[in-house]
Amino acid sequence: MAGFMIFEDTLVPRMAMTTVALSSVGFYFLVQSGYATFDIKPTILGGLIIGAILFGIGLVILGKCPSAFFVSVSEGRIDALVGVVGGMVGGFAFTVGYPYIKQITGPDLGKIRLADFFVGHGLLTVLIVSGVLLTIAFLLPTIE
Repeated sequence: MAGFMIFEDTLVPRMAMTTVALSSVGFYFLVQSGYATFDIKPTILGGLIIGAILFGIGLVILGKCPSAFFVSVSEGRIDALVGVVGGMVGGFAFTVGYPYIKQITGPDLGKIRLADFFVGHGLLTVLIVSGVLLTIAFLLPTIE
């Protein structure tokens, strides 16, 4: 992850794009066949921007995805423990301050889905987006 943050390694984005591309097709078929369901959360643009900035800052400072912190803590890494504790403190602060934070995040734009712009073409939309992601992942240079 740290190599990706300083543009020395493209393995992480290539894996992420491949995973999203392939799993989105499988998930689409599971939903269509009734084996899975999902609920779209409302789009609150200000909150998304603020959250993405905070997430990105934490990712760059600690050099790991949040899910990797727990593995690193179990290996005895103190820097990861600081990240876990910081995440818990941040989550608590968000929960306590949510009524105030909600006022600055902007309006609720509703539940927006890409497939809603192409009504009746859900499968085609999923296949095109997946194809684009796979193409980008394939064309990214391999830097290691």
